[in-house]
Amino acid sequence: MNLKRSAAALLGAVALAPVLLAGAGAAQAAPVAQAAAVQIAAGSPSVSPSVTPRTFSYDTNMLAIYCPSGSLCVAVDDPGAQKWRVFDFDPCRTYSVYNWEGGGYYINNQTGPNATAVFYGTNGNVSAPIGTRAGINLHPINSLRNCW
Repeated sequence: MNLKRSAAALLGAVALAPVLLAGAGAAQAAPVAQAAAVQIAAGSPSVSPSVTPRTFSYDTNMLAIYCPSGSLCVAVDDPGAQKWRVFDFDPCRTYSVYNWEGGGYYINNQTGPNATAVFYGTNGNVSAPIGTRAGINLHPINSLRNCW
């Protein structure tokens, strides 16, 4: 009888082994999946509606770059690519911004009576009058309007 119980216990353990191992593998894989999600969440700077950025190396003087007439240009650090991403905002509208962190630069080369740009953020609003070029703290910014 003890032999039958031992054999039954051994068969039960063998049957459960794949389930236990799969559970351990899933538990070990969870931190990897979480790390991948964090890496995706901290992606390259972007805006909505979409604007395709120009790319510059870190040794470029961002306050001296070309900004087309009528545009608001904003240089945003992209640490993953180790480059500056420069967004040229031309149509007058409000843009949501994502992954804008640290310091950046803007050039307001807009024209016309409503050419003041406004950056909106958790620490209040920052106005960028026409014809200005300056550094800006991008961390609290979550949207901007390139004219009002």
